[in-house]
Amino acid sequence: MSKAQRHMSEWVELNMHAPTLELPPLAVSMGAEHAAICQVVESRLSNHSGKEWVLRTSQYGHGQATHPHWRVKLEVNGWIARTAEALLCPSGGCLASRLRLSSSEIILVLDAPSFGTTRALAARCGRGLLSSPQVVCPQADLGQYLQMIGNGEVSVGVRAQRLDHWLCANRTRGLQVVCAFLDFETRALGRRDQALCPMADVMRFFRYGYPSPSGCVLCVTVGLWSGELSTLELSMAFDCLPN
Repeated sequence: MSKAQRHMSEWVELNMHAPTLELPPLAVSMGAEHAAICQVVESRLSNHSGKEWVLRTSQYGHGQATHPHWRVKLEVNGWIARTAEALLCPSGGCLASRLRLSSSEIILVLDAPSFGTTRALAARCGRGLLSSPQVVCPQADLGQYLQMIGNGEVSVGVRAQRLDHWLCANRTRGLQVVCAFLDFETRALGRRDQALCPMADVMRFFRYGYPSPSGCVLCVTVGLWSGELSTLELSMAFDCLPN
């Protein structure tokens, strides 16, 4: 077996051992519409067609002007930063200083090697965020993960994990998310061939109690089908919140 084949074999073996994922039940009933969408999500989780992977690599032009959603991402990042500043930094306070005083509070961002969202938040809410381990970035793309941890200017809490794995693994740590940007680059119901379901991750985020009781800025970007669920995909996911 060649060296390349041996590395590929090791890579395949790694991806065969994905952590166990859970979708906790709701504490209260939300009515017939809620039950219907929960059934759709649960069906998607149990009937996916692909092997759940742990890590992957890709060549995706995040943060580049050639990216098809580059301008939209700039607008979204600006909105998140302005909203976080208004709600989390009253009277000109510094969010980075607030995080240092509360070890349980974190910012949860699906960011890229360009750190577009993190930089936008730091520009509005304190440059200290660029070196805060309480800015947590789950990153399952191994190539992008290596770029992010090698960044000489931004040093935050990058984790080599899928978001769903991160949400399940940290559910008992008492973490309180004050700002989250879940930038899903797939449809709301995800992809069967990759065992991914963003709507389930939104549900996990709330059902595990991640939003800070003192207030949380949450932004979700996701694709919507033009078929049966249409634009109700995401709004119905938010109907599946806990009490």
